[in-house]
Amino acid sequence: MFTKPACYKKMTDGDRAWCRGVDKNNLRKKIVEAAGEGNILRLEYLKHKFSLPRDGIVQGLRHAIAHDQAESVKFLVGLNAFGFSSSCDQDRIIVADLFAEAAKAKAQNCFDLLNGFNTLFSNSSSTGYSCLDQEKIASILCTHKWTEPVGRILSKTEAVDKNVFAACLGASVNIKNDTSVLDFVLAWSKKFVGIQDALNTALLDTVSAQDADKIKTLLQKGADPNFDGAQSMLRALQVNRPDIVDLLLQHGFDGARHADDVLKRVGEDKLDPVLRVKLQRQISPSSLEMISDNILYERLALPDGLQITTVFNFASRQQIVISERPHLSTHPMTQTVQNFCDMRDKSVIKQAADKLRALGGKPGECATATCAVKLKMN
Repeated sequence: MFTKPACYKKMTDGDRAWCRGVDKNNLRKKIVEAAGEGNILRLEYLKHKFSLPRDGIVQGLRHAIAHDQAESVKFLVGLNAFGFSSSCDQDRIIVADLFAEAAKAKAQNCFDLLNGFNTLFSNSSSTGYSCLDQEKIASILCTHKWTEPVGRILSKTEAVDKNVFAACLGASVNIKNDTSVLDFVLAWSKKFVGIQDALNTALLDTVSAQDADKIKTLLQKGADPNFDGAQSMLRALQVNRPDIVDLLLQHGFDGARHADDVLKRVGEDKLDPVLRVKLQRQISPSSLEMISDNILYERLALPDGLQITTVFNFASRQQIVISERPHLSTHPMTQTVQNFCDMRDKSVIKQAADKLRALGGKPGECATATCAVKLKMN
């Protein structure tokens, strides 16, 4: 016969009525309910009357954490202190979920309890071995944008222990449409040594995600666009992002070493012509021959009278300046533009010249239908 525990005497009539309504069929539900309310007397009663199922304890822990009921967390963890094993992947997932629940709820008291009990989630607690290491915990916190405890973890981490920093960095770059956590983590970068690979890996991830803001931030902090055979440039070209290509060029992409190889790997015929020219200029920036005649013909194939404006616009983007260079007047590019001008009336060419002036170029003799366009490279 069941003997009522001492806690029963401390209960209100409402608590006792609640206890009478518990049976094996609704036990898990009742654990969750009592844990979420922080009612320790009810939890004690359940402990004495029933053998609490492990999954019910886990559900109760999650609910207690979500409602920041630290006393319930303490009670339930105490029931099952040695029930989780660090050698079991499923158990590690469960414990990680508990930390994630605390991070989502910003439940500071519950988080501190979990962190303190972390070694108890292991069969080897006597050795101080934790079910989750600080890298995993810090990564979970960053994922849920809870930076205060992240700062505490990083502040206590040795400067040579770069793995915790790398875990935080990896989690922060995967947060969409938000750079605040990344900025927070990078503010700690000066403390740690040997983090270059972490920065470079994060750069590759952000290029793949096409997050220009994070890419710029990482490059400014020293991420190397030439890492791993300039993989970041290869990925930027594959997703056809001129803005990202420009960022990589501006922050140290070594065209002399990597441009030719990157072009071959991505396939020049698959590239937007403008991006192809940008990379070709990195190989030999002083050579006018690097500008393919095919690009101009592609631009001239547009159907309307603003074709010439498109040509000048393209020339401006490639930092080509129209000027008086008579010895270039016979170059195929010059002849292509000149022949096009010969077929158009003066109003179209004047419009093109005005457009070029607005872009900062010098139109030279663009006033007549037989204008001679001279080009030079910057």
